[in-house]
Amino acid sequence: MLVDERGHARLRDAFQETPRQDHITLMLTSGCNLRCRYCYAEAGEHARVMSRPMIDAALDYFWRSRFGGGKRAALVFHGGGEPTLAVRELECAMSAFADEAARRGIEPLFSVTTTVPSARPPGTSWHATAARSR
Repeated sequence: MLVDERGHARLRDAFQETPRQDHITLMLTSGCNLRCRYCYAEAGEHARVMSRPMIDAALDYFWRSRFGGGKRAALVFHGGGEPTLAVRELECAMSAFADEAARRGIEPLFSVTTTVPSARPPGTSWHATAARSR
């Protein structure tokens, strides 16, 4: 990257700011309810689900390594497969995240990228309630 003196000063200042790590993304499963022919995962035929010990370890690492302060923290479920196919793990992760956020006085935020536009998989109403009530 080539920058002039002014650009160099802006870059230097940007790297001296405290970075913020305020969210974690979990890919709970490679399972999918779609059967897209072009999918690299062969339509989730060999689906795996993230274990609860792995979820706990990931969340523990997030909370231990969280830096930069902030009054909010987000748990994001995305990609790899359809997160709502692992609804028990989804509930477990959301609950653990919300409990730790409350303990720290931080507002928990949740985001789920889903391929289920109209179906309501088991536990969906719980997710909406948990996100609003904490």
